[in-house]
Amino acid sequence: SFLMGLAIGLPTALLACGMIALAQDAGIWLVILFVLPYAFFLGTRWSLMLPGILLEHLGAQSGLGRSWALTEGAFWKVFGTSFLAGLLIIVLATVPQLAIAYGLEMFVTNMDIVSLVETVLAQVSLIFTMPVSVGVTVVLYYDLRVRKEGFDLEWQAQQASLTE
Repeated sequence: SFLMGLAIGLPTALLACGMIALAQDAGIWLVILFVLPYAFFLGTRWSLMLPGILLEHLGAQSGLGRSWALTEGAFWKVFGTSFLAGLLIIVLATVPQLAIAYGLEMFVTNMDIVSLVETVLAQVSLIFTMPVSVGVTVVLYYDLRVRKEGFDLEWQAQQASLTE
């Protein structure tokens, strides 16, 4: 994740600052048109790095390469699925949290209590939404392995039972 953050974040930040400094008013639009697609592209191509590292016992650089190879030719599928899952997670986490927070602000005058409840709600929503996010990533990983490599989960389970 650190390597991914450096590879995406550092060039993105440098390009964004340079474009804004050079073009002033048009710089924001240049960032939106050129820098954000770069960040989304790399983020999508490397989004399956963690399952590769954990499930195939790869190193960090090998995991990045593995993710790149798996997402080759499936960029829009991975991007679309991840984007829709992210929207679903935002809706599931944010809407109830905002509704309760605004309701509390109307009836409770002590803002310390409201802040505490908002913090607790944010953590509870994270507890429920994080498994969904990880689950989507793992399902995408196995889906691409099955489609690209003929990897079959039943075969893997049989092999695991034979070794035990």
